[in-house]
Amino acid sequence: MVIASLSKARGARAAPAITARPWDLVIVDEAHHVKNRTTASWKIVNAIETRFLLLLTATPIETDLEEIYNLVTLLRPGQFQTPAAFKAQFVDKSDPTSPKNRERLRALLGEVMIRNTRAACGLKLPPRFVTTSLVDPAPEERALYEAVVGLVRADVESGRRATLGSILLLEAGSSPDAVSATLMKAEKRDGLSALSDAARTAAAAGTRKLEHLATLLAAHQGHGLVFTRFRETAAAIVRSLERAKLRTAQFIGGMSGAEKQDALARFRDERCVLVATDVGGEGQNLQHCNVVINFDVPWNPMLLEQRIGRLHRMGQEREVHVYNLASRGTAEERLLDVLDRRVHLFELVVGEMDMVLGNLTDDRDLEDRVLALYAHSKNDGEVEQGFDAIAQELLRARGRYEDTRKLDSAVFGEDFNA
Repeated sequence: MVIASLSKARGARAAPAITARPWDLVIVDEAHHVKNRTTASWKIVNAIETRFLLLLTATPIETDLEEIYNLVTLLRPGQFQTPAAFKAQFVDKSDPTSPKNRERLRALLGEVMIRNTRAACGLKLPPRFVTTSLVDPAPEERALYEAVVGLVRADVESGRRATLGSILLLEAGSSPDAVSATLMKAEKRDGLSALSDAARTAAAAGTRKLEHLATLLAAHQGHGLVFTRFRETAAAIVRSLERAKLRTAQFIGGMSGAEKQDALARFRDERCVLVATDVGGEGQNLQHCNVVINFDVPWNPMLLEQRIGRLHRMGQEREVHVYNLASRGTAEERLLDVLDRRVHLFELVVGEMDMVLGNLTDDRDLEDRVLALYAHSKNDGEVEQGFDAIAQELLRARGRYEDTRKLDSAVFGEDFNA
């Protein structure tokens, strides 16, 4: 058995070995990456000798009908004859995205394609309601955030790598406790002593998000899933909630399997608050709860979707309430403004956000782009302009996804609609 990425498989070293022998089965995940027969990815799959070929994709067609021809040709060469014959029989010259002879096209596709949609699987999820909760930071917390932004910009100006600054900026959007813990471990550097003092002062004052969190949980009878990216923030949350007389359990990295299972059992049976780091966003089914609170907001929207997906999944019978907490004046506030208010990404159903993000023309992760904005901007105005550009690109990406859905419907018909 060989498991390899497409980029690895098509490489000069791997390709000769992969194509030198026959295989019983080849599986290509995210097969929309081989929809163009002029690319090296399509050519390496076409060159592999195999008894069975399985192509897996949620978007077999995205921009034009020729993509279907290219994928089907990998599965069964000659199914659509030649490219010219395919175009003549199925492509409307006046509108290349509108297929003609649709019933014949669907019959031929039915010989090589199986479509599993949400409708066919009977997946009907209850609605989810996403709320952005903005909190005014304490003066000490605001001063710490501005100091961290200054460090990020100073590192870029001096030519130093912004690794520490990027971590601290993420932590500053979470809690002063997370910033303080990292600075205690950091090597001695000019300017860090003053930043450490600011972090300790802000941690002593506490983040006002903690007060808002306790209020939200009390409104839901003290039962909810609270996510944070950082263990130090998780500890601060637990201390604050216990002072507010709310029962808690923790699910964080470093715990044993038995400890994690005990925490999940308490969360289910005692209906307490589960405070989890992102390790709790992977592989857990927690649909017995219907409240999830993101105490800090990942800059990668798919991590947010993964967190929400622990509750909003098959088996959930109640409306799901999602709260995204952010301090005003932070990257998290600006990112939520883009994702929620302007682009409405949280309105999408399961799986659609990934497809929209896949339509972005900039290959960098949003996390990298947000960091670059703060590192290279000279003031808040330039930061705002950068977020405006991200918003416009996301809107265009969502528009391309909507066009893909229309083309998908035209090709596959109502029987295949989700």
